[in-house]
Amino acid sequence: MKNLIKLGLVLLVVVSMGACKSGGKPETIAKEFLTALNKMDYDKAKTFGTEETGKMVDMIKSISTMGGDEAKLAEAKKKAEKAQIEIIKTEMLGDTAAVCQYKLIGIEGQDPKEDKIDLVKRSGKWLVNWKKEGMGGEPTTQPAADSTKVDTTAVVK
Repeated sequence: MKNLIKLGLVLLVVVSMGACKSGGKPETIAKEFLTALNKMDYDKAKTFGTEETGKMVDMIKSISTMGGDEAKLAEAKKKAEKAQIEIIKTEMLGDTAAVCQYKLIGIEGQDPKEDKIDLVKRSGKWLVNWKKEGMGGEPTTQPAADSTKVDTTAVVK
C-alpha cells in the first residue's frame, strides 16, 4: 500500500513538471501574471513575461514606491488581496500568439474593469507580452501604414 502511494506521488510530480515545461495555457499565464501584478508581487509577475514585460513591471514598481509612504502602500496591497481576475475569453492568433480578455473585479471603490493582454509562445512557453504602446487598452499590433497612398495636399516647390 505504501509503495502504491509513493508511486502515485511520483506520477503526480512527473505530470506537474511536464505541465510546467509546456508553458501552461495562455489563460493560466495571463491570470497568474495579472494576479501577481495586482498584488504588487512584481518579482513574481516578471516570471510570467517577456523581457520587455519585465521592464514594464520594473517601471510600475518604481512608480508605485515613489511616494515612500509605507502605510499607503500596505493599504493598497490589502485592498488588492480582495481583487480577482476573471478570464473572459482567449483568442488564439496562430500557434505562437494569443490575446486574453479579462475582468478585474473586487477592488473596493472601483467598478469591474475589462481589458486585454497579449501573450506569445517562446521556446514552448507562454509569456505575457506587455508593451508600452499596449498600455491603457490600446492594441499592441498596429496595421502597417499603406505606403501606396500619396499626400495630394503637399506643395512642391
